[in-house]
Amino acid sequence: MDEIEEDEDILIHMYLAQQERAVEIGLYDKGIDLRTPPSPDQARAMLSTALNDELMRNRLAAHAVAVDGLDEELADLSIKLDRLIQQLRSRLAAPGPGAD
Repeated sequence: MDEIEEDEDILIHMYLAQQERAVEIGLYDKGIDLRTPPSPDQARAMLSTALNDELMRNRLAAHAVAVDGLDEELADLSIKLDRLIQQLRSRLAAPGPGAD
């Protein structure tokens, strides 16, 4: 079971990296280089360029969906870990065999 969860985590991270790279490449193809921080005017122009291109909107949307999915996975993992910690605490607090 742990191996399945590890594989899921790897796939999520690979997908996020792929989506982020697709966005970067799309921006670079439009003449937008993210390696140097843009000025406020440049940032507005970049955003306008990206949002006026259907392919870029799709790439950005796919990236946003992937990030939301990762947030859900992390929330589920947090709930599972909380339950596990509660179970461990209750077992530690319970008297052991022959503790009459």
